[in-house]
Order: sequence, then structure tokens, then C-alpha cells
Amino acid sequence: MHACLAEYPNYADCLAHMESFIHSRRANEKTKHYWLNRHRNWNPDTYHQQLNAHGIQCIPYHAPHYPQWLTHIYHPPLILYCKGAINALQNRLFAVVGTRQPSMYGIQVTQSICADLSAHFTLVSGLALGVDAHVHQTALQHNTPTIGVLAIGLDAIYPKKNSRIAESMLDTGAWVSEQPLGIPAIPYRFPQRNRIISGLCEGLLVTQAGHASGAVITAHLALEQNRNVYAIPGPINTEKSIGTHQLIQEGATLVHHSTDILSDYLEFPEKHTKPANTEKSSVDLSSEEAKLLSCIGSDGQASLDRLCEKTGIPISSLLHYISLLEIKSWIKKTESGHYIRCN
Repeated sequence: MHACLAEYPNYADCLAHMESFIHSRRANEKTKHYWLNRHRNWNPDTYHQQLNAHGIQCIPYHAPHYPQWLTHIYHPPLILYCKGAINALQNRLFAVVGTRQPSMYGIQVTQSICADLSAHFTLVSGLALGVDAHVHQTALQHNTPTIGVLAIGLDAIYPKKNSRIAESMLDTGAWVSEQPLGIPAIPYRFPQRNRIISGLCEGLLVTQAGHASGAVITAHLALEQNRNVYAIPGPINTEKSIGTHQLIQEGATLVHHSTDILSDYLEFPEKHTKPANTEKSSVDLSSEEAKLLSCIGSDGQASLDRLCEKTGIPISSLLHYISLLEIKSWIKKTESGHYIRCN
């Protein structure tokens, strides 16, 4: 179907020429017989009724409302299946992905950065467990649209644990897939799906990822598609930081704060100031972060050893909370290696 549609962009013309198209292919007779039987047994009217029953719309490649950024990637989907607010695909889109098993650090930085990004972009992710779920959930909590790209037909949700989040997305956001109805979760389809996540968007952020993970694969696809790629550094003593550190070594932009991303797309007076109308609130801090912050005076400087002594927090955990406070722009590191509060 997809190959024929590439030659006959009009859907009706595609169906009318399907048999002659199959006969013209370089394939053995057994293969041609298989595809001819599939075509003859396929009823387009029944299929469209099924799509309508599930509230799914089709966007062919040559349709005027096909996402523009997606047309520029290698092997774009010839049909995009969508469910929900299809107009969300015309917004400015930005992808955020990461590991399915994030640490508390990974969850916190994902939520913090996505909260800022969602004010300017519709966030896109893969509706998987872990970081993906937190991306979508953060957008929903801030009443902004979010788009989930699936590797299965849109008549189901995978994984089922994300069903509640997925259903909540449909009022203002959407589900997207290149797979027709009835296609189940098959491992090789997920890397295929990842090229759509990156291809839809102006840029992509990896918040936490292991070596050779799906998130790293998505980042490499984004680079091939000439997209901006960003990564958040993490503690050096965890495998979940290996993927993001690898991407940074390969040239991805290191992200300390959301403005490291937003300044590439929007105008800000200074690189590391918070966007307008965004205020820091101590409510957003964990008890450990608040404890650490209270030990750092606005007019003085605190060394790492001093903070470790005053808080009683182990050094490995202390570095974790220092990173979070830096990302949230509560503190900054001086040239002498000490920490002070930001103004």
C-alpha cells in the first residue's frame, strides 16, 4: 500500500492501480500472489468504518496538513494515523525522551525542564514508561498539548499502564503512528517509530539514558535529520548517565537549564535567566534540596566539603541535589569551585 501510494498519491487512484502495481514489481509469483490476495480481501469501506469507530484520522504524505518537518526526513511515513486533536501537529513541536527506568534525579530534571518547555512548545514523546510518561504528564499538569508517537496501531495503547495518561492527552493533544489498525508491539518497530518522534520536531532533548538505549538511538536519528540535540548530564556513578554523557561528548548541547534550549529558538536578555513570567518557588524543592539551599548564604560561599559537613548528606547524594539546584537556577558554582545562591 505505502509503495503504491508513493507512486499514486491520490488515495482513490492508489486503490484503482493496486493490482497492476503489484504485477509490475520485481518479485516471485508466490509473493505477488500473497499481496494480490491481501488486496482483494481488503475492503476499504470496512477499514474506514473501523477507523471512524476508533476516532482515527489518516493523513497521507501529500495532504496539505501533513506535518511539514516530517516531510524532510529519510523515508517519511506515507500515511500518518492520528487520534485526538489533529491540529496539535501544526504547533511548534519539541521532543523529550529518556530511559524507561529513570532515577529520582531523572524524574525531577525531566519535570523541571518540561515545565518550562511546555510554555513554548507542544512536547512530543513515545508514550513509554519512565521518562516518556513524565514528559506527557508534565505537559498535562501545565494544561498544554502533548503528542505521543506509538509503534502500534492506534486501536490499542502500549504499555497499558499509560492508558490513563494517554486518554487524558486526546482533548488538546494526539496519538500518532504510521502503523495501521491491529499492528501489535513488535521490538523492531520501536526504532522505526523513533525516527518519527525526532522527525516531527525542531529539536530533541534526552534527559537520562543508558548506553545504546532507545533514547540514544532517537538522538542519533535526530542528528541524521539535522535537528538540534540536547542532553542533561547526570551523576557519573550511575549507568543511566552514560547515554547522555556519550551524546554530549559527540556534540549534543549540554543542558543546565531550560534556557540552554529555549535561547536557540526564542529571544532572552541573558542565556541563563528564566523565561518571562516564570518565578522560582521553594514549593518546587524537595526537603533535601531545601536543606542544602538553607546552608548556602546569598552573600557567602560554601565549599563542597562544608556543605557535606553541614547537611550530613553523603557526597554522592549531595552532588545529585547540587545538580538539581543548578538546573533550577537556585545556585551556581563560582570559579573557585564554591557554591552561591543565584540572585
